[in-house]
Amino acid sequence: MRLLLSVFALAVSASLRADDNPTIAEVRAADDSRIAAMIAANGSALDAILSDRLHYAHSADGFVEDKPQHID
Repeated sequence: MRLLLSVFALAVSASLRADDNPTIAEVRAADDSRIAAMIAANGSALDAILSDRLHYAHSADGFVEDKPQHID
């Protein structure tokens, strides 16, 4: 969760300079891949993208899952 928040904060703070920063472009591309896999319900892509070390919380109800639960 801390990593996700850090990535989000980095993206927000550098949004005005994102076109000039290849790291920001990489973060955005990685997040775009995650979003595409979520929309497509592509479990194998999500398995490759998501971390085994994180827990995933739903914003609507706060329900927390591990990676396999989240992918299912």
